[in-house]
Amino acid sequence: MSCSVFAQTSKDKNYAFKQNAKMGRGLNIIGYDPIWDDFSKARMQEKHFRLIKIAGFNNVRIKISPFRFSMKDANYTIDPKFFTTLDWIIKQSLKNNLMTIVDFHEHIAMEKDPLGTKPMFLAMWRQIAAHCKNYPDDVVFEIANDPNMKPELWNQIHKEAYE
Repeated sequence: MSCSVFAQTSKDKNYAFKQNAKMGRGLNIIGYDPIWDDFSKARMQEKHFRLIKIAGFNNVRIKISPFRFSMKDANYTIDPKFFTTLDWIIKQSLKNNLMTIVDFHEHIAMEKDPLGTKPMFLAMWRQIAAHCKNYPDDVVFEIANDPNMKPELWNQIHKEAYE
């Protein structure tokens, strides 16, 4: 997991530690679910969020792969359908008192061509951040899953994405 999951909005210097403790047990969800392409074919249903909570989990980690939702314009605009699906997942998670980790999961494309994918990566994070800015602090963001590249390069990209 990326080291900057939290963007601390509280003045409480221990807030990140409290959020981390609150996270507790977690479960990865929806990565390869057809929900991303066709909501009517979703395997993950509303009832599953409740069952996850009943089973004793405190958080869900949503694997997102937004590169394929680029509308192929100069700004790498993300198809609105992606955000409709993401919003539904986040809202179901929060409704069931599950902290939500939005996990940017494009490591394969990024490790093949870190500098070539960097503009799309940064553009998409700007859109995701703007779209999700009003969610509560129980929604956290993993800037990149398994960033397999030279540490110096990743540190630079990570810093730009975080800013």
